[in-house]
Amino acid sequence: MKYLFPFLFIPFASYAQWTNNTSVNTPVCIAGGNQEDSRIVSDGTGGAIMVWMDSRPSGNTDIYVQRLDSAGIPKWQTNGVPICTESSNQSVPVLVEDGNGGAIISWKDLRNGNSDIFAQRVNNSGVIQWALNGIAVDTKTKDQLDPKIVEDGNNGAIITWQDSVSGNWDIYAQRINSSGVKQWSAGGVAVCTAANEQKNPKIATSGTGETIIVWQDKRNGNDYNIYAQKLNSGGTPQWASNGVSVCNSSDTQNNPKVKNDGTGGAIIGWADKRNGNDYNIYAQRLNSSGAAQWQANGIPISLETGNQSAIDISTQNINGAIFTWKDYRNNIYADIYAQYIDNTGIPQWAVNGIPVSTKSFDQINPNIITDSTAGIIVWQDSGSGTWDIYAQKIFLNGTSLWGTNGKVIGNAPNIKSSPKQISDGRGGIITIWQDLRDTGKFDIYAQNVHSDGTLGGLTGDNNLISEDEFVRIFPNPNCGIFEISLINQGELHGFEINIFNALEEIVFHKISKGLNNMEVNISNHPQGIYFYTISDSQNLLHSGKVDIY
Repeated sequence: MKYLFPFLFIPFASYAQWTNNTSVNTPVCIAGGNQEDSRIVSDGTGGAIMVWMDSRPSGNTDIYVQRLDSAGIPKWQTNGVPICTESSNQSVPVLVEDGNGGAIISWKDLRNGNSDIFAQRVNNSGVIQWALNGIAVDTKTKDQLDPKIVEDGNNGAIITWQDSVSGNWDIYAQRINSSGVKQWSAGGVAVCTAANEQKNPKIATSGTGETIIVWQDKRNGNDYNIYAQKLNSGGTPQWASNGVSVCNSSDTQNNPKVKNDGTGGAIIGWADKRNGNDYNIYAQRLNSSGAAQWQANGIPISLETGNQSAIDISTQNINGAIFTWKDYRNNIYADIYAQYIDNTGIPQWAVNGIPVSTKSFDQINPNIITDSTAGIIVWQDSGSGTWDIYAQKIFLNGTSLWGTNGKVIGNAPNIKSSPKQISDGRGGIITIWQDLRDTGKFDIYAQNVHSDGTLGGLTGDNNLISEDEFVRIFPNPNCGIFEISLINQGELHGFEINIFNALEEIVFHKISKGLNNMEVNISNHPQGIYFYTISDSQNLLHSGKVDIY
């Protein structure tokens, strides 16, 4: 069955804050001043924890967080919990799950005059766990910038940044345990201190306590190349001193992204100018020893004319990686493209990628997550004359589920930008973005999208009625015995209904000339989430979920 695929079993809440109105969405923070540069992680129970940079009330930027549960209901104080409100500016926040329903946050901090790296932990009730306004990760002289963070496998975190203590930009890292205590040397571990500058680090886990860090590197002259290093749980570099070369081809390689490959190594992508004036997309896989697994200096993901950039990658639960990027192959406007590469480096979709959105005007800032059967991409889209938020779900065979050029999920007036998303654990997503609908200031908004592309939540009595008032499941959840009804059938005659388990096996099938209070009994099947489709002779009319307890 091509429309449905397995989800984790997570019970639904009785009352939902999520809306199906794309011009309303769910406000995360609408306090005074600007709220920008948001990030999101799972709360471990189907909801999300969000962090952002916030200029209330003084005009300086601080760091705030909020948690939404699986129904979209804010769980912490209105407009968020302050993580750091120290003097001067705090910015570029990043966060990671702490393994207990909370999060660890890191940011760039100017409280001491120069730029330092600080961090804080918040539990699942929104209570700060470490020192007020955060602990110092690195406060060496000169500037430390651009923190990135991953979990350490033991309820702590590993943070990397670019560091100017030597006079040039180098790459450093530090491990913080669950109590906020630094585990490596006081100023952090030197990941790379090669000649000239190293900057723009990215980080991924490669196993319990181990991490792989990539960056763009000028050690070979005027142009940037891509290098990588693995650190063990004690902070000891595992590969060559100052890192292994991922790509040292001619001209510039920049904006690297890295994800683990599931076997102790990593898949790395970057923008690459080796072929002339335009950037293309290249990738490489390193094994656990740092040896390249694909051709020297990487394989091309896209060699189309026009610039390809703003790359993102996901490897979660798939064999290989899905890449997405901003693409100017059509010369005038930026589009969104994607490619699936298996672990042997072979493209699985069309040469140079498949179109995700090629509407008129620009589509930019793509981000991707994956599950075992599909990737979900979100981006900002100017097709309406302003910037809106769109999403698309693409199965591993390259089939798009949410319509040609994607599905709009946020289109209130004025600019919406910089979307980020996480999996909802059921084949859909929770997305956040910064939003200028309150003219003159940015706020943070969120929206859920179910696996079938519908938005919103369940009704208060847990009876599922689709947004178009076409299908009603009663009761839902249920013990395996329930009714399916079609509402407002109009001129439709003849329906086929199928119900599938998480393995996509049919557990109920019926063809009917009409569908009015049809009883379904699948009580002999295990509890969990099941899926239904209703079709006429030519079209899929509706699909959705049934929760069996």
